[in-house]
Amino acid sequence: AGSIEYAFSLGYEYIFYSHHDIFNLTSDAFRQIQKLCNSNKLNSFGLVGFNIYHDKEINNWKSKTKRLMTTSHSFLQPGNGWYSSSPKSSVNYKKFPLNHAFSVEIPHWACCLINSGSYSRINHIPIEDFNLCLDDMAYDFLENNIHNICIPWISFAHQQSISVIFGRSYKSPLNKKNFHKLKKPILIGLINGVFQLRISIG
Repeated sequence: AGSIEYAFSLGYEYIFYSHHDIFNLTSDAFRQIQKLCNSNKLNSFGLVGFNIYHDKEINNWKSKTKRLMTTSHSFLQPGNGWYSSSPKSSVNYKKFPLNHAFSVEIPHWACCLINSGSYSRINHIPIEDFNLCLDDMAYDFLENNIHNICIPWISFAHQQSISVIFGRSYKSPLNKKNFHKLKKPILIGLINGVFQLRISIG
């Protein structure tokens, strides 16, 4: 949260938070996200997530076929704790739209958007647990009647094996030796309608 607040203090209207093992599957994902930010249609929402093809789900990717994969972390609902394609998930995607955003408990936090307007309306006190920090923020938004949403027509891949290729642990938050590196994520922000890249101060 310190990095987020620092970026907003620089004048960023939106922050695109991302893990290092995320890449876009929708070819013009960032162009679409920038257009949505410029339209001001996202100002009233909390965390804004996307359709995440998580690890093995990447095998299901077909650019011409829209399918919902992992769209939400869901502590408060039955199932495996996720809205996903897993048979252990309780979600029934047949009832979900593919061309309209929908409310979720917590977007998949491998990558998500945060806007300064909604963030300023919550009294967020950050926690130190990397695994739960965005879950905690999402609940702060919900507590203040601010919906978190998923934009299902924009897809990203969360491929954790990328970490292994570059000599890191499969799940970086579990690698205590390198934990200090997680405090300096790369943030993509939107200033005056243009995405910019900045290394945050952790």
